[in-house]
Amino acid sequence: MDVVLLERIDAGQFRPPTSAPAWFNAVFGEATSLSPIQPGRRSLFLGHFLEDAEVFWSAAQPEQWISSGTFNERLPDGGEKALEAIALVASGTPILLIKSPTTDHETVRDLLQKSRSQSIEYGRMIKEINKREVLLHCIVHDLSTPLAGVKGSLELMKADDLLLPDGARLQQIGMNQVLKMQNMIQEILHAFKAEVKGLVPTVIDRDAGPDALSCAREVTTALSGLARDVAVGLRVEEDASVQDFSVSADQSRLERVIFNLVDNAIRFAPPGSDVIVKVRSDGEWIEMRIEDAGPGVEPSLRPRLFQRFEQGDSGKGSAGLGLYFCRITVADWGGSIGYDDRPQGGASFWLKLPKPRT
Repeated sequence: MDVVLLERIDAGQFRPPTSAPAWFNAVFGEATSLSPIQPGRRSLFLGHFLEDAEVFWSAAQPEQWISSGTFNERLPDGGEKALEAIALVASGTPILLIKSPTTDHETVRDLLQKSRSQSIEYGRMIKEINKREVLLHCIVHDLSTPLAGVKGSLELMKADDLLLPDGARLQQIGMNQVLKMQNMIQEILHAFKAEVKGLVPTVIDRDAGPDALSCAREVTTALSGLARDVAVGLRVEEDASVQDFSVSADQSRLERVIFNLVDNAIRFAPPGSDVIVKVRSDGEWIEMRIEDAGPGVEPSLRPRLFQRFEQGDSGKGSAGLGLYFCRITVADWGGSIGYDDRPQGGASFWLKLPKPRT
């Protein structure tokens, strides 16, 4: 129907629920569901209309809209496109339609009805997410509280020097299992939060982002003690020709993704070998590779490697949620993640993230 629907995020800022057509991106700038744009800055006529639209949105009633009338915008190829802007409100959300003026008001009504239906479904989805989140946190709390009591009791037994050698060994086994269970609980929480973030639109500043190289160094510093305890070397290698390793992502979640991949590599790397985090530029992407000299991933597991609750048969994994968290998080940023065998033996997990727009 040659119509672009934009949701108002803030004064002058809009976001399309889906990808916009090529003519819109050419005239008003690239628009995606993750990236707010300011179309009024590209068009003097539209910018003037948006001033009236802001007044309208502040007091608009359902079934009402205002139109800019027809205006022309020049295309990059030198041609012109006739357009019309319509401001309306759908389920309390200010909406801006930019369309060909040949679209009649019956089409506008259809779009408005579809917008309302989608808004209702979105509201239902949010309610279900909230229910799941409350239930999950109740379960985690019920698990964590007695587990903390068990851990405290075991620590007191060791501190009071009440144990014989065999008892001390059993106490240490118990502590190891408690710590493993606590890590599993944390994995469940992290994976669930990332899954919920994937259902709700994420707003990322596409003009700036964290430095992937700095994040890699931060993680390797944090895991250096673990690597040293198992006699594994840990280092970061970057492409010296690249000056900027910024990516479109969230820093805290990016560090969590890198942490999961490096932690896995350390657990599977044989003593005396190295885990290497490689960071380089690949066109419009920043690529990171986490390599180890371990046994690699068995071929039967690779098709479902990044699914929930999947892990190998070695017994060195945890809850099987770490790689799932990595996949849905990287996908939320518009990136990709995968696995390759190292030519010299071992595993090579990679992820690619988009660079910020320049």
